[in-house]
Amino acid sequence: MKTFLFFDDWMIQHRHGLERRWHQAQRWPGVERAQDPLLRRSFMFSKVEYDSDAKTWRMWASGLKKGTRGDYKGSSIYLYESCDGLNWQPYERTVDVGLMPHEVFAGEVSCSGGNVFDDPGAKNSQERYKLVYCDPVPDPPDIANRKQCRLATSADGVYWTAHPDRVWSGPHVDTDFPIIYNPYTRRYQWTGRTISGDRRIALYQTSDWKNFDKPEVVISPDPCDPVGLELYGMPQFYYEGYFLGFLWKFYTSDRDCHGPHRMLGSTGSELVYSFNGMNWNRTNREDIIQKPADLVDAFGSDYMTDMVVSDDPWLRIYNTYYPGEHGDFDRYDGDEQVGFLEIYRLRKDGFCSLDTVADRGVVAIRPVLARSGSITINGVTGRFGKIRAELRTVPHDTPIPGYELENAVAVEGDHHCAVLRWKDRDSITPLAGLPFRLYLELEQASVYAIRMDCDYIFEGYVHDNLAGDYQLSYRDYSKTKLSDYALGLDQ
Repeated sequence: MKTFLFFDDWMIQHRHGLERRWHQAQRWPGVERAQDPLLRRSFMFSKVEYDSDAKTWRMWASGLKKGTRGDYKGSSIYLYESCDGLNWQPYERTVDVGLMPHEVFAGEVSCSGGNVFDDPGAKNSQERYKLVYCDPVPDPPDIANRKQCRLATSADGVYWTAHPDRVWSGPHVDTDFPIIYNPYTRRYQWTGRTISGDRRIALYQTSDWKNFDKPEVVISPDPCDPVGLELYGMPQFYYEGYFLGFLWKFYTSDRDCHGPHRMLGSTGSELVYSFNGMNWNRTNREDIIQKPADLVDAFGSDYMTDMVVSDDPWLRIYNTYYPGEHGDFDRYDGDEQVGFLEIYRLRKDGFCSLDTVADRGVVAIRPVLARSGSITINGVTGRFGKIRAELRTVPHDTPIPGYELENAVAVEGDHHCAVLRWKDRDSITPLAGLPFRLYLELEQASVYAIRMDCDYIFEGYVHDNLAGDYQLSYRDYSKTKLSDYALGLDQ
């Protein structure tokens, strides 16, 4: 099954009367900001999963105990549980391991930047859960001999084993280190920085959790960014065949020019995307979350840390909010609690949409190779709107019999998974092995995504993904005859 999202026009043959509109996540209704009353700073770098066996939600997040400073020293990983993924309680560990009951990992000195990864494909079940983190242990001044960035593993996410010999970077590199598995490179990867003060996004990779590649810078500020912008970190996710990231942008102050690196300024999160997980594209340069109406809160800092797909029609987005700017930690009173968990929601596939500008618009998808099943769309229409579809031959660009626009059954209303139908057809199975082009006509409507079981065609080369790899076959589809479609429809 392929999902077509509209971050760009790469898979669009042509469109007119439609404009791309970017959407922002909004606070989950009825869910207040949360703090851990046992900590001074809580819910940093959160990672959320639903445990289907236990029928409960779990969240791992970094936190700082009361009495600690605002830097990375004293940071630990804490575990929380929830029945709905919205309201959280500290986990109660029954075995005393010398930590707080919900403190599951503290490192040798500290655990900075850790982000828990559940790896169901782990070869060693005792290492199903993984955590890459920085531990500011006393190190020699020679950078080449430092061993601060390490790996920890766990069988259950509660009891952890540190591996100080598995070093993925020598010096401290700061920020969040979210891990994903890349199905195209068949490697694990996480983002960070090359060194702490170089605030650009670097990619780390491994295939065996013993040998680690040298980091590569994959996103830097570009000419469209404001002067002084630094890229603080980037949680990443694999979603419907795309790689998505929340790019943390640090808007620095021009007054902050005396130290070796900047500390004053605010942060926000921009949506970025990639087809292969290594080469990333920026979007509209705007924050993906809607700023609060309260002007006092509007001057805070946001770090969007996780995105979870669940059974409801929403993407759950978890954000760490600070009421001040970066570098303000020492300005809070004593053990004043800072750092709040905020939960946002965004329509599934709702990152952006193609919307009619006025009355009517059309979009045609580049040729694809049919497999089987129905085509579905995620879309919404106005009161007097509708969406209809037509399938066209390749290369002739004529309607395929039975799939003409005049035979289409209109989609009306708000649907996350509406099946495209025609009078006598609701499937592309009769076209299996044949190329076709999908044409959509929208009237007072928006479309967020298209899904269908197909392969991509580029000059006759057939691909099963947009990463540019894994050629399946070649055929000169420019020689496809109209009689080929008639033959398929007769079967």
